[in-house]
Amino acid sequence: MGRPPTPEEHEARLNTLLPEHKRLPPGGLAPILALRKNTALSSNFEATPSTFAQSLEHQNVQLARHDLTPQDQGIYDLIYTHGVTSTGDIAKRLGMSDPAVSRAKTRIEKVITTKPKPTI
Repeated sequence: MGRPPTPEEHEARLNTLLPEHKRLPPGGLAPILALRKNTALSSNFEATPSTFAQSLEHQNVQLARHDLTPQDQGIYDLIYTHGVTSTGDIAKRLGMSDPAVSRAKTRIEKVITTKPKPTI
């Protein structure tokens, strides 16, 4: 795969291993993973500078949402919450034109990349 699996991929794999009555509902793994991300480290040996930087970059992505217009927040939510990345799919779901969605995606990326970068 060449990348870490997404929560949806984790969920799909986990659900294939569980009996039907114990399977997670769609999106059921995300809250569990969020709990894991919010736990405090018990030792300095559990975090490396690279994981710390990744955590800060993830926070920048989350904080960027608050700097967006309501319309751009809707696009942000589709991309970062629901995993919809296709400009055409986003445009269809929100009733927008492809060029308008493309411009909004550019604005969102600009907001995310102008947040302070982690320094180690």
